Amino acid sequence: MTNRPRGGCETRTTAAPRANCRTGGATAVPQPWQNAAPTLKYRPQRVQFAERMGSTQRRITHCDLFYLAPCALATTSDSFMMIFMEPEVARILDANLNRTREALRVLEDHARFALNDANLCERTKRLRHDLTSFARELPAAELLAGRDVAGDTGTTISTPQESQRSTPADIATAAAKRAAEALRSLEEYSKLVDPHLASRFEQLRYQIYDVEQALFARSPITQRLLKARLHVLITESLCSKPWLEVARVAIDGGAEVLQLREKTLPDRELLNRALRLCRLAHDNGVAVVVNDRPDIARLAAADAVHLGHEDLSISDARRIAGPRIIVGLSTHSIDQVRRADANNADYIAVGPMFSSATKPASETPGPPLATAAIELTTRPIVAIGGITPATLPALLQRRVACVAVCQAVIAADDPANACRELLAAMEPAPRTACDPAPPALR
Repeated sequence: MTNRPRGGCETRTTAAPRANCRTGGATAVPQPWQNAAPTLKYRPQRVQFAERMGSTQRRITHCDLFYLAPCALATTSDSFMMIFMEPEVARILDANLNRTREALRVLEDHARFALNDANLCERTKRLRHDLTSFARELPAAELLAGRDVAGDTGTTISTPQESQRSTPADIATAAAKRAAEALRSLEEYSKLVDPHLASRFEQLRYQIYDVEQALFARSPITQRLLKARLHVLITESLCSKPWLEVARVAIDGGAEVLQLREKTLPDRELLNRALRLCRLAHDNGVAVVVNDRPDIARLAAADAVHLGHEDLSISDARRIAGPRIIVGLSTHSIDQVRRADANNADYIAVGPMFSSATKPASETPGPPLATAAIELTTRPIVAIGGITPATLPALLQRRVACVAVCQAVIAADDPANACRELLAAMEPAPRTACDPAPPALR
């Protein structure tokens, strides 16, 4: 029986041969239509095919009927179903798989090296792996056989815009558009081979749209937040001067992130304070984090929201805050760090690092937690709790690159100078001729 369900493929069903390669059983009787298909052969080697045809499907593991032409072959209980892929379909699928792989690699590199965003890097890497998994559903040998670089008329066609890129963001934007377009082509043409696979390409395309939005919705200030070295927490009751004045002089001293931490303010006053802080900070290229409240962070156009373990989940906070705002999470144990990493926190705060009047030593995990967190994840780690110029060296020895401080700055008589002292301590010491070269230079 022969029928063509779609323009690009042909299916034939026939009784399964009873040959047995291992025992030298009788050869299957060729079917009448075999003479019209010169690529149909018997191949005496172990061949296995994915079980995609329902519960009655069985695996072909020995000498069974096999098509060397571009096809996907599956079985039902007593018959073969052979899907012939037209050469042009194989060629289109192969070209767009390559386009998508290459575009996703560009996006991953942009997230990793240009944005230093571990969360987006992980998401784009996962998309590449998903694409590879989906591609395994197609016959690789047939796709390669359909490739014809020398005969491809499109290789000599280009536009002036293709070679014009001004910034890394321009390159990433073009890659995201290219990935989405290639996935749409994969979705459409794989319908001729496997409708289920087509729907998987469709879902991957939707994920590309989300990643593109996350890549480009964030401002340069927000992106710099993930590379910052010094966060200063602003709590009015602890300030040595009016809170907004303390924020201004902290910026003068080099603070890169200001974090609004007010637990008891009414919502309207909290929003007003967040708006004033964002206006001051953004005018000076400094990021603003709002503690606990993704709604206030969004309304004030802050750059991030910082959550505790009794606050909303990371996923719920993202739904409220939107894709532009990044989400940080406080952790107090390595298990909490592991969960924060699994839940895709944009950055992870670890602490308390040192005991204080409010945190006795028995409740202080200390610098070893920072070390463990840095070894566990590539996400930015922010050490917090009891950090002063005197305690900072113990953290720097453990490769801590970012700290969050409160009273050491805002309660100081000179908050700007307090920031300068902390940042100066975080600068790498100049290397002398007697010092060994760092590993990267050896």
